Amino acid sequence: RMDHHCPWVGNCVGFKNHKFFLLMCFYTAAACAFFTVSALPVVARAFTAKPTAVRLVSAGDPPVLDPNDPSIVALAAASSFAASLGLSTAGLLFSQLLLAAQNRTTIEAHYRGRSPYDLGPRRNLEQIFGLWDSSWFLPVHPRRP
Repeated sequence: RMDHHCPWVGNCVGFKNHKFFLLMCFYTAAACAFFTVSALPVVARAFTAKPTAVRLVSAGDPPVLDPNDPSIVALAAASSFAASLGLSTAGLLFSQLLLAAQNRTTIEAHYRGRSPYDLGPRRNLEQIFGLWDSSWFLPVHPRRP
């Protein structure tokens, strides 16, 4: 079973590594979402803060962030990149999970009709991830049904 050649992993995605490809997409999308959500309050505060000529700062006040500070600009650029990479990877993950639930490869998605290998969504996913347990989310070889 050959699904597609993936330039991200530099290899063809097939039966023995399809689980690892799907997990890579999942963890990439999750890490990008985590980074973007974590950076968003800092970036938003920097770009929405109203500059004042004189500001009295007490010990409990948050620091004033300058939107022209190179580190804030770099954080904004990195979070924009992470958001776009996360959205595109999440879209790829979603499309690949839909195909996996139908027991189709990316190549077979262009064929008309139902897949002759379709065993139902759960059994199709068990062919890739192994029997349902916590190892579905870990990059370990699956226990085959």
